[in-house]
Amino acid sequence: MPRPHNVNQRDLAADSGARAVSVRRGPAKYWRHRIICAAMGLLLSFDTAAPAGPGSDRMEGLIDADRSAGSTLWTSGFREVLRQSFDSDGVLLLPGAQLLTAGRLLLLDTDTQPSPSGMRMSWDPLGLIISGDSTTGVTWGVVTQLQDSNPPATGRYVAAWQHGSSGWRIAACALLGVSPPSRQAWELIGRSIPGEPPDSRAQPFLNADRGFARLAADSGAALAFRTWAASDAMIFGRRGFIIRGADMIGRAVDGPARWRWDPVTGGGSSSGNLGWTVGEATISPDEGAPARTKYLSVWHVGPDGSVRFIIDAGNARP
Repeated sequence: MPRPHNVNQRDLAADSGARAVSVRRGPAKYWRHRIICAAMGLLLSFDTAAPAGPGSDRMEGLIDADRSAGSTLWTSGFREVLRQSFDSDGVLLLPGAQLLTAGRLLLLDTDTQPSPSGMRMSWDPLGLIISGDSTTGVTWGVVTQLQDSNPPATGRYVAAWQHGSSGWRIAACALLGVSPPSRQAWELIGRSIPGEPPDSRAQPFLNADRGFARLAADSGAALAFRTWAASDAMIFGRRGFIIRGADMIGRAVDGPARWRWDPVTGGGSSSGNLGWTVGEATISPDEGAPARTKYLSVWHVGPDGSVRFIIDAGNARP
């Protein structure tokens, strides 16, 4: 079984202009981090600071924005995070739910929100990638969930951020290994996707995702994932476990099941070296009912111009 890793991505600066670092941990909320580490059996290191140089202020701003979102989630609930941290068209991938936008969720009654009074969640960043021009960033880390008197549960999150006039805002976020407030609370919310089509910055990554899907349909998931994964790519499983490396990822998805998916939205940096896609998939085994899922993939452009995914995270949908 794959085990969770301390995420310390390689420095991408040499080949794509993007930078990846692990996140330095300060003393704030330290007691909760101890719960997380004990629950997951992890030895986490947060000693690598963001490198100095152009864009370092914006990188620190991204770390601060991510930590602020996690803190607000813990203290004020999900609605406040949607207001403060998400773009109105930001896409949320909740386990067991359809694709949802922040704007759609804010229109709903508070009882359908992921954090009612009996349930509390927070997240804490472990690492990030930021584009060379510091207009697009991706963060990932650990989710902690408390519900009533149950022991703390842990999962993972991946968030894609875009920088604009209002600073860093979440454009897409996948939560893995967390539970809804009730079995049907998220299933009953109707599907919503951004009203505007992706702009030109997203097109290279949407095209790559479609090529990835075609190879999976024609030649199987194992070959497709090995071909389109960067050498040290990571995939986040349903419970948040991480599998790393193109060969290991290919082995993890090998089998007779037929994979079909289509991207529905995406985004990218102005420099064109970092982007993300969100889509919906169906995985059909030889026997039994097909699994309906949704995913968030993060892509970067290598020195030879090839587009490969570096993070892939998914969960179930109705």
